[in-house]
Amino acid sequence: MLAPLSWLKKYVEIDKDAQTLTNMLTMTGSEVEGYENLAKGLDHVVVGKITKIDKHPDADRLQVCRVNVGEEKDIIIVTGATNVYEGALVTLAREGADLPNGTKITKGKLRGVVSYGMMCSGEELCIDDSVYPGASVNGIMLINEDVKPGTSIASVLGMDDIVFDIKTYANRPDCLSVVGTAREVAATLNVPLTMPETTYKEDTKQTQDIVSVEVSSPDLCPRYMGKIVYDIKIEPSPKWMQKSLAAAGVRPINNIVDITNYVMLELGQPMHAFDFKYVKEQKIVVRNAKNGESIMTLDGKERKLTEEMLVIADAEKPIALAGIMGGEHSGIYEDTNTVLFESAIFNHANIRMTARALGMRTESSSRYEKGLEAANAELALNRAMHLIEKLGAGKIAQGCADVLSADISPRTLTVSIKRVNELLGLDLPGNTMDGLLRRLQIESHAEGDSLICEIPAFRQDLQNTADIAEEILRIYGFDKIPSKLPEMHIESKGRTARQRTNLAIRNYMSSHGLYEAVHYSFMSPAALDMLLLPEKDELRNAVKIINPLGEDYSLMRTTLMPAMIKTIAANLNHRIDDVKLFELSKTFHESNDDLPLEVNRLSIGVCSDDETFFTVKGRVESMLKPLGLKNYEFKRGGGAFLHPGRKAIMLVDEIQVGFIGELHPDVADAAGIKKRTYLAEINLDALLEIQRSELVVAELPKYPSVSRDLAVVVDKDQPVGQMLSVIKASCGNLLESIEIFDIYEGAQVEKDKKSVAFSLIFRASDRTLVDEDVNKKFVRILNALDKNFNAKLRE
Repeated sequence: MLAPLSWLKKYVEIDKDAQTLTNMLTMTGSEVEGYENLAKGLDHVVVGKITKIDKHPDADRLQVCRVNVGEEKDIIIVTGATNVYEGALVTLAREGADLPNGTKITKGKLRGVVSYGMMCSGEELCIDDSVYPGASVNGIMLINEDVKPGTSIASVLGMDDIVFDIKTYANRPDCLSVVGTAREVAATLNVPLTMPETTYKEDTKQTQDIVSVEVSSPDLCPRYMGKIVYDIKIEPSPKWMQKSLAAAGVRPINNIVDITNYVMLELGQPMHAFDFKYVKEQKIVVRNAKNGESIMTLDGKERKLTEEMLVIADAEKPIALAGIMGGEHSGIYEDTNTVLFESAIFNHANIRMTARALGMRTESSSRYEKGLEAANAELALNRAMHLIEKLGAGKIAQGCADVLSADISPRTLTVSIKRVNELLGLDLPGNTMDGLLRRLQIESHAEGDSLICEIPAFRQDLQNTADIAEEILRIYGFDKIPSKLPEMHIESKGRTARQRTNLAIRNYMSSHGLYEAVHYSFMSPAALDMLLLPEKDELRNAVKIINPLGEDYSLMRTTLMPAMIKTIAANLNHRIDDVKLFELSKTFHESNDDLPLEVNRLSIGVCSDDETFFTVKGRVESMLKPLGLKNYEFKRGGGAFLHPGRKAIMLVDEIQVGFIGELHPDVADAAGIKKRTYLAEINLDALLEIQRSELVVAELPKYPSVSRDLAVVVDKDQPVGQMLSVIKASCGNLLESIEIFDIYEGAQVEKDKKSVAFSLIFRASDRTLVDEDVNKKFVRILNALDKNFNAKLRE
């Protein structure tokens, strides 16, 4: 559902910025999938009035224009356009503008004359005549209305708006409307909701004298309302209505059609306007289609009908597919004089069946499929009549045809306050619950332990205590639920080694700011292709599912990477710029047994400005220490989906257990990721086989340590991890710890060289070390580094 901010503000006062409102709505249960600023790219684009035109002194095809942009002095614009003249109102991009087509506007000279901007065509603003008349002209887009110079072009085009894309669910058809969304906004912000005006004056003629309505299938059409409007004036709808429709994704057509579309978007009730001269014998019959019948719909396609399909017919033939689309002659034409406005309720299951059978999906059918309430039809019809009167589009006949078989009497629901609190884990008094429900326009009052709720017609999804509890909680705030441990007695025999390992990893990752992700165990063949894997790569030997839900779920995954990459991309698309995730799950591999081999793995995925290859490597190393793993190293290597210069495989006791690296730029582009992303995957089963089951407790050292720093210069591409291994092997047991504290490349070292600085701590368990002991080790270290890496001591 597209909901323009300007339209929402007609019904509710909003003082929040778009992102804040998005967050607040999401926390109260309205899922905002995103929002778009329609004026993006139109900053610094204004209306200018040409006050004088002179020929360019050095170019026959250029003109020098003085343009009033609403400031004290005119500005100079050099143009080659031929359709400008003195007094013309033009579209002008000023210095600093970044146009929708990618053009950046700067001050510059054109054959010696400084131009302080550029006059724009509709093409340069990425608009055409459907947005503004004359925008498709080959030349400068002229403004054909009285607009003050300096006015933002976004306001002239009706694009000074923000449009929210709000996800609606099958049980909330009321939210598939601007008023329904505004109702949620009002409840979220705790401000009043102003409903649209529905009053109007009727003329002398009677609707019942002009048209008759018969509903022969009341089970499929519980309410049908029709009202006659005559002496119709067909003309363009006003600019405010066109702006609202366009922002919501609907193309304006004319005032009558636009009113039906406006009401549908505003109130969620589809309507149709029939040119009454094509209704034979002035009779409307709502019936099932007959076998062999067909109808030519407004889109110019002939549809063959079956007996299960509901149609709107006149005395001779079907003239519309009920709730889906009108027939060929049911539209509005320039000579239309009398219109029958239809506002009806149709069975949601029947509309869904018909739409699917005919391969048709329309704005109207999508709303009927979710189920609409009979009371909404009258509200929508009255709103349409109000707009007819407001726009002066015709005369409204008295009364209306109203065939009603549905029960529209008010409904109450009584729930236990105690039970609601039990469900929510809260202790809210009845008057607090009452206040929260009234924000949702659910009138209620407490009587003892009972909360008596008057369910509004637009909330027929509220059926039981759990539904009321949910409404109370989402307005009260999910974040206000107090934390409480479950009251139960659990006998535990202790965790297994795998459980202890997983718990240690979860605790470590979550304490370092990573969120746990949970994915399906299935993947698509395309996911493996995205990883740039060679044809014979072992990861392609995936277990195929015999009866998959679809191609995207046809394989059991052999790596956790595709799902992690997809989730990172999804978070970035939702404007979450700091993504730090991990997953503990299984991969599945072919085996000689009946069942595939399951391997427990850990995956890490981070995409954040404060993350690098080395921070991810540091996390992995720190994670290994509590597991009792020390004899590990990293070597160059890794999959094709990793950056060739920023990847490494991880070995423990010479056994490969995983990899880390930066996502390959080609894979990142394919996934829609624009930032550097770092990944890691560890085989936990392999770690368990190596893991030290018991930690060794040692005495505190009796003798002091000796600290030394060492800086050597090596080739730029020399892996530092190998240097660490050589240093450890050279020192034996006297080396207690070693860390890298600096890697330097720059003017202080030779070209294609780098300086690597180590901090070493020496300690003996049986004596106090003297300088001679440490110096011997230092000499051995330098000799080993020189021999293996041609390393030189940095002076």
